[in-house]
Order: sequence, then structure tokens, then C-alpha cells
Amino acid sequence: MAAGARRILLKAYPRGVPRPEDFELVDAPAPAAPGPGEVLVETHWLSMDPLPRVRMDPAAKFPPPLPLGSVVVGRGVGVVRASAHEGFGAGDWVAGELGWQELALVPGAALRRVDPELAPVQTALGVLGPSGVTAWCLVHVAAAVRAGEHVVVAAAAGSVGSVAVQLAKLAGARVVGVVGGERQARFVRDELGADAVVDYRSATLDADLAQALPAGANV
Repeated sequence: MAAGARRILLKAYPRGVPRPEDFELVDAPAPAAPGPGEVLVETHWLSMDPLPRVRMDPAAKFPPPLPLGSVVVGRGVGVVRASAHEGFGAGDWVAGELGWQELALVPGAALRRVDPELAPVQTALGVLGPSGVTAWCLVHVAAAVRAGEHVVVAAAAGSVGSVAVQLAKLAGARVVGVVGGERQARFVRDELGADAVVDYRSATLDADLAQALPAGANV
């Protein structure tokens, strides 16, 4: 095991778009051996999500702001290096809140196993992770989309929206994706298969929606 591990700490609360100087890359001692119920994970992939940025605000209410000098939070996928939890062993791939660090010591109860034979392990942070589960529940449970319905997906190029577009299409619906810019429009229309797209930035948004949904929307 390495003698140390790199971590990214929050050095200053960003104003607007985070800058490199808002963070600090440090070499820290390797975590101690796992205690009862803990797992030591070597991080291989990190997910860039809105929550870490929300917690970089000193006025954040819930969840609370990150203390300056702490490891930046974030979901990750990694390999178990040592385990004192009965559910995991060395060499297992896992996903969970690992933070922006090469080695993370976390409670085993907060991790889930990842099957590298099922798909690339990084998909556990997206389509086979929280984003995909959210989209599936919205399309198949909350909205119960049926064939022939007209479905509008907001933020259609995002991690949840991009999966929702495809699930709704597979369910037989006609899908209109809401996007921001031509690049997203091409992605949602040409790669995800949406039947139409509208740009929320457009000065003619109302007319564009009416044209894309002449009979209105079911969902």
C-alpha cells in the first residue's frame, strides 16, 4: 500500500464558477487500517455532481457547507484495498461517497458493490447509478409513461434527463427534450433519439413548444 495519498481540499469558498485557486492538492498520510465495519477504497473514478458545489457555499443550509480545509465531497468508484466489513473483500469494486482523494476510509454500510463484468465500472456513477435509477423511477413509476403519450423532458442533456429521454422512447412515447444550446440539441436529437427539441434560451420558446407539441403533453 502506498505510504501516502493525494487529496483535494477546499481552500476558499468559490464566488461563481470555482477556480483552481479555490482548492489545494496535498499529499496526506495513507489512512490507517480499517476499523470494525470500515473499508479502505482506492478511488478510480469521480462523479462531477451539483451537490459538492452547493456545499461550497458558506450560506448553505442543508446539507451544511463544507468546512475550509476539508476533503471535497463527491461520489466515486474504486477498488477495495482492505476491509473490516463482512460484505466486502480486497479487490472488490465499490461505489459510494469517496470524496476527492486517492484513498478513502469509509463505512462499509455506505458502499454498494459494482460488477465490472456488467458494464464499465464508471457507469455506476451515472446510467447504472443514482442518475439512471432516478430516471427509471420517474419514467416507469411516477409518470408510468405509456406508448403513444407525449413526454417533455427538462434538462434532457443532463445525467438524469438523458436517460429519461431514452427510457421514454423505449416505452413508445413521443419525446420532446428541453435543451440549452445547439450542441445539446444535436446530442439529444441525434444521439438520444428525441423526436423534437426546444431551447429554453430561445426568444420564441412558447411558439417552439407549441410547434413541437401541437396536441399538448401528457407528461
